[in-house]
Amino acid sequence: MDRPSDTTQGSTWLGNFLPEEKALAKLLLDSLQICFDSTLRAKLASLLKDVVDGLTTPIAIVPVRELGSPTPSNSDEESIGPEEVIFPPLDQPFQPLAGSEGLVGNVIRESLGAYPDRTRLSYPESIDDMRNVRTRSILLVEDYCGTGDRMQGYVDHWMRNKTIRSWHSYGFIRFHVASYAISSRALKKLKRNPKIESVRYSTMAADFASAKWTPTEAAGIRDICRKYSKMSNMTLGFKESEALFVMQHTVPNNTPCILWQNRAKGVKDWVPLFADRRMSPNMQETWSDYVLEQSSAQRELDLRQLASRGELAAAASGDAALVVIEMLQAAEQGIRAEVRLARYLGMTESRAAELKALCIRMGLLDMAGRLTDAGRSGLKEAQPEPLEPGRSSRLKGSDLPYYPESLRGVRDV
Repeated sequence: MDRPSDTTQGSTWLGNFLPEEKALAKLLLDSLQICFDSTLRAKLASLLKDVVDGLTTPIAIVPVRELGSPTPSNSDEESIGPEEVIFPPLDQPFQPLAGSEGLVGNVIRESLGAYPDRTRLSYPESIDDMRNVRTRSILLVEDYCGTGDRMQGYVDHWMRNKTIRSWHSYGFIRFHVASYAISSRALKKLKRNPKIESVRYSTMAADFASAKWTPTEAAGIRDICRKYSKMSNMTLGFKESEALFVMQHTVPNNTPCILWQNRAKGVKDWVPLFADRRMSPNMQETWSDYVLEQSSAQRELDLRQLASRGELAAAASGDAALVVIEMLQAAEQGIRAEVRLARYLGMTESRAAELKALCIRMGLLDMAGRLTDAGRSGLKEAQPEPLEPGRSSRLKGSDLPYYPESLRGVRDV
């Protein structure tokens, strides 16, 4: 399986850089998380089935779309009437759409076929449709949430409608979000939004923070992004997102612009990697088998050596053992919440929860997600590096329950 840097397109793009910069540019290129449409369709459809089965029915399912600035007639209606039939988020729901909107709309249409009963799941064409079926859940679907801004703006657009605002205020409807991929930044933002009841996704999208580069490598990559960026506001992607997630049908603008800009600062004949933020047909063919490498080659070798010895080898083998060991390493660092585990391990939150449960059943973690003696024994064989300064002074975990003797700020309890 060729890495992007080993392909003709990748090596041509690397030719834009000075010899001493190529190693960093190569590291950036090979750290891209590439999602092809076939994978996105299958996993998004599976996600929608899981989400729909857990929501209050009837459910209105809608793809997130780009909407223009609201006009006075639909931004804050003074009365409920004919203007509702042109409510922008529901206008012409399945017209031919380009890029992300079209792909998501197509997946939704296929999903609707499994639910012929509109009292359970439907794509309404107007607010009157929602009123007739007494919609209770509104499921907003997207392929990728990079910053969370578009999704939040979309929810706000719904809430500008007086009817929707009234229904939401009385608790008749609730907004839910489903996205194939989501960044940790977007996930935090959407989970804090009081209008959004739940956020579900299939995979955590890669970014600089999850790339597992050394601090020196990360700083060097940011330097070459700044050096060659033609757009100061897109140097590290939209709102400095530092995203590394790329889709077959589009390259998000929150990736560093040196990956897709057509011209560069200080380079006369700059060759773009993703011209016009698109993967070329040849690129789609030659990169189709690439899977993002979550670990360096040396780190993988160390993990394989550990997996081949001791009690962990009896419980799991091959790649499965590697993932188990990475889970134990996360626990050793105090990473126990599913959302943080998902980001650390490069997997979905539900998969991280399943793996954590497996490690608990194997006796490697306790019920709180802390290492047991068996888990520590397995990790000892890896000959870990010396602890960082000050790390040994951290508080040690305990299996004993803690009962506070007093509550600050509370009197007469």
